[in-house]
Amino acid sequence: MRFASTFAASLALIAANFVLYVPPAAAASCVQTKITKTEWYFANTPGSGYVVIFASNLGVSSFKNDRAKIVDRYSAAGSTISKARAGDVVKLCLTQVPVAGNGCNPSKDDRGRMYSAYDARLKAQFTGANDDHACGGA
Repeated sequence: MRFASTFAASLALIAANFVLYVPPAAAASCVQTKITKTEWYFANTPGSGYVVIFASNLGVSSFKNDRAKIVDRYSAAGSTISKARAGDVVKLCLTQVPVAGNGCNPSKDDRGRMYSAYDARLKAQFTGANDDHACGGA
């Protein structure tokens, strides 16, 4: 009995420190769009990571002037995301959205959305979050 209650308490503590994610409720969670901009994570700092911004506001439509994007600070040069270019046509899918709780309010914080993008020119896919921080994070 003591083990069970300790285990349950441990799981509750772990859960309190993580943002939960679920698949998006919208049935049509993919759109065809274009890449509007690619840039380094830190301006003018090659190797600092990649940011790809899309014309679509999929997943962030309730935020004024916000656009879907994928931020990737860890892929190497030569990876699919590093080869993406403005003007590329992509199939962009919203794959996960954060759940409210533990400091996360997805209706007020647009961070933490997960995307998958298939680049038609490259005939390859890349995935990632729309921010380096999770919903409710730093």
